[in-house]
Amino acid sequence: MRLFFRALLGLDLLLLLYLSAMGDYIGILNTQVALISSLAVVGGSFYGYGTLVKKKSSDFVYERDELDKIEDPYDLYGDEDTKKDAKELFLEEKRKVSTLKNAAGNFAGSIGGFLSPFRLAGYAVLTLSVLWLMSRGDFEAVKFFIGLSLVPAAALVSMLFRR
Repeated sequence: MRLFFRALLGLDLLLLLYLSAMGDYIGILNTQVALISSLAVVGGSFYGYGTLVKKKSSDFVYERDELDKIEDPYDLYGDEDTKKDAKELFLEEKRKVSTLKNAAGNFAGSIGGFLSPFRLAGYAVLTLSVLWLMSRGDFEAVKFFIGLSLVPAAALVSMLFRR
């Protein structure tokens, strides 16, 4: 996470230096407003899906009895059904996944992260920032999209340097 913010700061500083050298102060306004708006969307999405995952993971409980913990502390000999062949196991899992009811259940289970108030607030910030720039007559679409692209570019740069 720290590498992402360093990459974001570095890319933003490069963009600010370039736009300052060109004397494009409206471009600086557009890119910075877009950057703040995109960070609000990404942060709201991150928080919304994070709370959904925490809620789902806290609902899942796997308990082993005490004797099993003593005899097999690392669960090397779990309750796997080894009598089925691989093709039968694959077809069984495929039937579980490919049903419409299961797909609808997965969608209904993840709608909480999709419609998270934090994510929606981030999109509201983005919409209001575009409207604010338009009302001032300062909206420049290309510069705004460059500002929006800083967050994904920083994610790409941080991913490349992480390896």
